[in-house]
Amino acid sequence: MNIGQLSELSTLKKLYYEMLRIRRVEETVSELYKEGHIKAPVHLSIGQEAVAVGVMSALEKSDKIVSTHRCHGHYLAKGGDMSKMFAELLGKSDGCCCGKGGTMHLFDDEAGHVISAPLVGASIAFAVGLGLAFKIKNEKKVSVAFFGDGAIEEGIFWESLNFASVHHLPVLFVCENNLYATHSPILKRQPAAEIVSRVGSHGVKTFRVANGNDVLAVSDTAHQAIKLVRNGQPCFMEAVTYRWREHWGVGEDWHLGYRTLEEGKYWIDNCPLKTLNRLLVDKAVSKNEISRLEEKVKQEIDQAVDFAFESKPPSANELLSDVSVSPSFVSKDNIKSDRKLGYKEAAAEGLLQAMELDDDVILMGEGVDNITGVYGHVLPAYQKFGSVRVIDTPLSENGLTGIAVGAALGGMRPIIIHQRNDFMLLAMDQMFNQAAKLRYASGGKHKISITILSFVARKPGEGVQHSQSLHSIFAHFPGVKVGMPTSPADAKGMILMAIFDEDPVIILEHRSLFDKVGPVPAGFYVTPYSANLESIGKDLTIVCLSAVIEQVKEGVDMVNNKYQISGQKICPDIIDLRWVRPYDSDLIINSVRKTGRLLVVDTGWKHFSVSSEIIAAVCEDSHSYLKKPPKRIAMTEAPCPASHFIEKYYHPETGGIVKNIMELCGE
Repeated sequence: MNIGQLSELSTLKKLYYEMLRIRRVEETVSELYKEGHIKAPVHLSIGQEAVAVGVMSALEKSDKIVSTHRCHGHYLAKGGDMSKMFAELLGKSDGCCCGKGGTMHLFDDEAGHVISAPLVGASIAFAVGLGLAFKIKNEKKVSVAFFGDGAIEEGIFWESLNFASVHHLPVLFVCENNLYATHSPILKRQPAAEIVSRVGSHGVKTFRVANGNDVLAVSDTAHQAIKLVRNGQPCFMEAVTYRWREHWGVGEDWHLGYRTLEEGKYWIDNCPLKTLNRLLVDKAVSKNEISRLEEKVKQEIDQAVDFAFESKPPSANELLSDVSVSPSFVSKDNIKSDRKLGYKEAAAEGLLQAMELDDDVILMGEGVDNITGVYGHVLPAYQKFGSVRVIDTPLSENGLTGIAVGAALGGMRPIIIHQRNDFMLLAMDQMFNQAAKLRYASGGKHKISITILSFVARKPGEGVQHSQSLHSIFAHFPGVKVGMPTSPADAKGMILMAIFDEDPVIILEHRSLFDKVGPVPAGFYVTPYSANLESIGKDLTIVCLSAVIEQVKEGVDMVNNKYQISGQKICPDIIDLRWVRPYDSDLIINSVRKTGRLLVVDTGWKHFSVSSEIIAAVCEDSHSYLKKPPKRIAMTEAPCPASHFIEKYYHPETGGIVKNIMELCGE
């Protein structure tokens, strides 16, 4: 809604109209909520209209914004479809997110309202990722993050601000400082009422609008900031404003006592609409003309509400749609090859080939430009593409992951590297509240094509925070895919599958496999979302994944060479799971129906785990086929000790596998 080319009076009327539109929409939302038509919580922006309208007046249609739980005003001011917004709020299938986003997740790609996310501070990183995408693609666009004063207390704000500053990204950070985070006043939470005083230390240009209800002041400041942002100078803008209604809901909350009637009266008297209305009257705009603007807004709202009521609700079949998608591509090369390659080299080749095939593939992580290239994985890509597409980042797990989500929203295919999967716990919000759910929350309109590559360690002395295998936790969440390659061929093929998938994919590589050598095709291929039948048998089904497959093979050989049961060799189906989510339940169940026995060997803990899921699925589907109760082997139910004297008892070992095979296959 860039209004820089309009005459002064036209500009004033345009600003007034946009604020009036937001105010009347929010009042209509309030009535619909009271009448029970809107079931979800609403966060109204009544009183704060000047910030959204003023900032948007400095933007082009092609510029992108991200918002928060209090998103209605931003959506409308950026040009979002009002009819689809009302349909969304009513939970209808014609909503901007097909009814799946609700009041706190609004989306209109054509208007440039990319997404709103209700978790405080979460969407700030998206704007930085969008800015990164614009810079890499050399697109003359800017991104804007809207957030409240409470978000300043979140670590992801500072991580995002730091990254934008270091990389000179075209991002405007807009803090709508309405003085309260839910019910807590700012001076109870922060050392100073003026937020800009703390932000400037990060090398961004700061602006403050002391009266954020003055739409002209907001607009003028936004124009100044956006001019700098378009030239690669990230800026921060604080606008002090006030919400009239309760934090969520449609009523007033003065009775709660956390803010005073006197304070409220000051801001209500300073109403953005009344202030600009007086100026229009001073400019000789007649009351009739202002009334015509009111009537125009009313007609648009009436039509939008009618559209929403006439829209159909989503069917029950829609419940499971838009969670994830299946890849639309197939392998271009046969998996069989005589060429031998090491595990690390195969993974590095997969990363390099992906970047050669698609200019939108970028790689980010702490130390990726290091001479070691993150265990050798990244060095070939960095040597070829340099720091433009292989980007060293600050230590910022959550921020980095959110920035990757934003880059994906901007059309990139980011690969991010967390050097240990233990460290990924710091990024849980962005991985699983954001990346895993944004396709669904947008009604299938967003694709979040990000790959997270990380590593599982098993070395003496690594201890409690460097030795975990957290695949079961990660695989718990719908919307994300999780894989653990065992062979060099799969290390390459699964990385390529992940990168060119349209959903978030986590690849966990076990460091004990790094010296493994095997056949790897030279060309492009992908490892499908299925398990690998390592050996075919009839006596026992053994399901395993990642590094434990070598111990499983050793255990089978030991049983057959040393402890033959009834003079017979054991001939098992050995299934390398490869993908944890989705996992190949059909192969497992068909094998168990054939063998009647099941052993699951996992690299994680037993409780609430992959082994739990597999055994539960088999028992639910094929219990009558089992000749003996299933067994499983996993890590000891404790954190990993650092002492090598007891660590040797911690992980699954060959002796335990032998014991369980003999118990399952013996009389």
